[in-house]
Amino acid sequence: MLDALYRILALPLTWFYDFTGNYVVAMILYAVLIKIVLFPFGMKQQKNMIKQASLRPKEMAIRKRYAGRNDKKTQMKMQEDLQKLYQSENYNPMSGCGPMLIQLPVIWVLYRIVYGPLMYIVEMSSGLCQKLADVAAQIAGGNFSAKYQLQWINLIRDNFDSFKDVATDSGEKFSDFFPSLDSFNEFFNAFKIFGVDVSGKPWDSLTSIKDNGFTLLAVGMVLIPVLVFASQYLSMKIVRKLSYQPVQDAQTAASMKIMDLAMPLMTLYMAFILPGILGIYWIVNSLLAIVQQVVLKKMYPIPQFTEEDYKAAERALKGSSKSQKQQKKEKVINPKSLHHIDDDDDDEVAAADDEEEEEAEGDDFE
Repeated sequence: MLDALYRILALPLTWFYDFTGNYVVAMILYAVLIKIVLFPFGMKQQKNMIKQASLRPKEMAIRKRYAGRNDKKTQMKMQEDLQKLYQSENYNPMSGCGPMLIQLPVIWVLYRIVYGPLMYIVEMSSGLCQKLADVAAQIAGGNFSAKYQLQWINLIRDNFDSFKDVATDSGEKFSDFFPSLDSFNEFFNAFKIFGVDVSGKPWDSLTSIKDNGFTLLAVGMVLIPVLVFASQYLSMKIVRKLSYQPVQDAQTAASMKIMDLAMPLMTLYMAFILPGILGIYWIVNSLLAIVQQVVLKKMYPIPQFTEEDYKAAERALKGSSKSQKQQKKEKVINPKSLHHIDDDDDDEVAAADDEEEEEAEGDDFE
């Protein structure tokens, strides 16, 4: 079932490949198409950020009210007031996570499609791909998966005679798709961009440089992970600068700084040990993320506030707090109605005691 879904989603990539004759260019066009399709989710996130940004003066007024008090009780009280603010304004802090979670399975599907050109571009069956993977494993040693053809597709070029007669029990043959080495080389050349074959792994190119010196292929492949790191790091910085950033405590801010470097470094490592074409996909995706955020900011600008807006929010918060206290006082001192003449006086005493405790606590905070 999943294989059928992958094949359906891979159809645009196949069309782009048939049109351009180059797998790398087709993949770049496919990445652009996916960004366009997922753009409404980006709009949803941007609108959510605008809603959150519009509450900033009130949020800052609440935080200022509890400033300088880091004890657990005070922090819990502050979070309670913030939640009341969000509820009163019909804002859900978690609503921005929905669009991101929806995109995760889409990204995984794209990863699978990009990694499986024989299955999703040439349209071989999974059974024949597994047969080819088994032959590749016999030649190179180890185990290979039919799903991840970029791990062993270069072995077909170097050992074509070992693969040309591979067939499934149903009669599907590798030679039906590639009757000669020249036909396969024509397909394999579709993985080149600017003369660099990106079906291999950049890590292998480091070994090549050590043994054979600097060549166009080796230098080009090593540059891919470097550009992956640079593009992702810049993308994270620029997108964050163009987006609304909520108030963060010191611990959260420190964690974000670590993530800003840790994520690109992890991707750098992965770009070295995975086929270069995936690195190109990551580079394109990072650049498209910047373009998308620029467009979204133009369409839905983040509201900006003056110092007077923040002061007005503080005054409104103080006025609301005094109004609530006054209502409680009036409730306590009102005489009992005849309907409740026999009620226990403990209720009145308890209410007065609660009011005294709240006033004392409020004076401390203010």
